[in-house]
Amino acid sequence: FLKATGYNPNQYLQRLRVQRACDYLESTQHSFEWIANQVGYEDISACRKVFINTVGLTPREFRKRFS
Repeated sequence: FLKATGYNPNQYLQRLRVQRACDYLESTQHSFEWIANQVGYEDISACRKVFINTVGLTPREFRKRFS
């Protein structure tokens, strides 16, 4: 899997979830808590941390810039 994608399975899944969260942030006005739950996170702070580490922006900053 690593050879094919460049990521281990956990990293790949996190990136898919973050991309879906980005889609929601761009196209809806739902809260980040709602979005985190929709993309499979029960722990909102863990989702926020992964989001910031992956995107380089907070969810609020991302929404302001791209919606």
